[in-house]
Amino acid sequence: MMFNKILGIALLIASSQAIGQWCHDERIATDGSSVRLDYTVADFFSRFTGQIKVREATWINLKNESISPDAAVQFVFLRYFGRAPEGNLTHTYILDAEYATDTQEFYAAAPANTPIISEQFPSNRYYNEVAVVVDGEWLKTTRNPNSSNFLFDATAFADNGFCVNPY
Repeated sequence: MMFNKILGIALLIASSQAIGQWCHDERIATDGSSVRLDYTVADFFSRFTGQIKVREATWINLKNESISPDAAVQFVFLRYFGRAPEGNLTHTYILDAEYATDTQEFYAAAPANTPIISEQFPSNRYYNEVAVVVDGEWLKTTRNPNSSNFLFDATAFADNGFCVNPY
């Protein structure tokens, strides 16, 4: 019985160390909505790409108190290969968001192990864009009010371990 308790504690410690520090990258829409990626950074090895840095766990969040908790919210998660903003689109994911009453925001899990940069080939970079649709209306970016794609490029934060606003 004591062995099981010790093993359980060891596994808990190991699993809490497996996920690194949480990073938070936020953009503001023209209507004042906060569009945020919460993610951890990890090393990942692929026989095709070698050692790469990835967003291990990624959550997309939308917060705007004027949006009804009953609203239909979708995130369009785009993954690009190359340097922003001239990369090639490689994947598109459409994610239905859920509403969290405790934080009063919409959220969805993005695909795990989303690449950031290849350590073997540093010129192999990746970035993401997120579009947000609320009840059929596309939110607009403050960076470019004609665009609905919010740019998230963690390679700009290489000196900080690819982590934006850690806490």
